[in-house]
Amino acid sequence: MKNGLYFLFSLSICLILMANSCGMKRNIDSIAPIALRKATVQDVFPGIHSNLRAVKNVDLLFELLEDAEIKLLYICIDSVKIEIESTQIEGKFQQGSNVPPIKGMYAIHASRNSYQEAPKNMHEEIKYELSGLQLDKEIILMIEYKNEQHQLAIQPEKLETQIHP
Repeated sequence: MKNGLYFLFSLSICLILMANSCGMKRNIDSIAPIALRKATVQDVFPGIHSNLRAVKNVDLLFELLEDAEIKLLYICIDSVKIEIESTQIEGKFQQGSNVPPIKGMYAIHASRNSYQEAPKNMHEEIKYELSGLQLDKEIILMIEYKNEQHQLAIQPEKLETQIHP
């Protein structure tokens, strides 16, 4: 009887370990030639005369360690996916998330807007796709490398909140 219980316990542990190792959430630098150098999140409150209640800015700085085809897909924050708005490659600015396969430093920016009722709807509301995740302080960068999608879980530095009257 005890041998059967030990076998079932061992089998359960093996299955749990296998399930965890098969998941997408792995260290990205062990999969793709990327090294994260800095990650920040900053909340900005633009004022009361707009339907824009808050903006959460995400800035990531990473290094592509070798020439490689990497596609930046999106960033998950809170419970939604946000598009990468801009990429800066070795100091040169470009719209979107295209990463040329060239070794070097990359900075990416994305933001999430929150809205409120206001007398003047100055900003068109952006509708975000749900990510299926509930993230508190962590953000996730989704990339594609060698035709596979990978997640980079990041604990960003929280910058001081900006409030504009």
